[in-house]
Amino acid sequence: MTFIIALTKPTIDIFDAESVDDFDFHSAYDTLKYEAQGLKTVVTDQADYYDYDPGYPPIIPPRYYHYTVDTIEHGLEYIPYFAGYFHLSGTIACQCPWAFGDAGFFGYQSVFADDIYLYFVTHFTSTSNSGNVESDFSYRIFKNDIGL
Repeated sequence: MTFIIALTKPTIDIFDAESVDDFDFHSAYDTLKYEAQGLKTVVTDQADYYDYDPGYPPIIPPRYYHYTVDTIEHGLEYIPYFAGYFHLSGTIACQCPWAFGDAGFFGYQSVFADDIYLYFVTHFTSTSNSGNVESDFSYRIFKNDIGL
């Protein structure tokens, strides 16, 4: 005999449920299982830039191009399902990849994974070649091996 655990939505009687959408939880269907979650701050040293555009004074200021990658080890030995978010401010987070650009500036943040690490990427232009810029990310790694 096989048993199940099922929780229907508050407005649906268990005996009237006809679809998986009628349930908040059903043990016959896989659910995502958290392995880890956390915050990661990627620090970019603006003195370490890979390109420089002097601009055309006085209209366009000079631009420095920065690219930084940082990692955390997830230890799962397979490519996990994950979600990564870039924090624009203390109250706004955007799911990665996130990008912004206009005539004088671009910013790109991304999170990707392999079978060892989660990688956090920040890529942007600035008008400075000194000081540090911190890019804040949050992440959730799921234990489910979905065969990527």
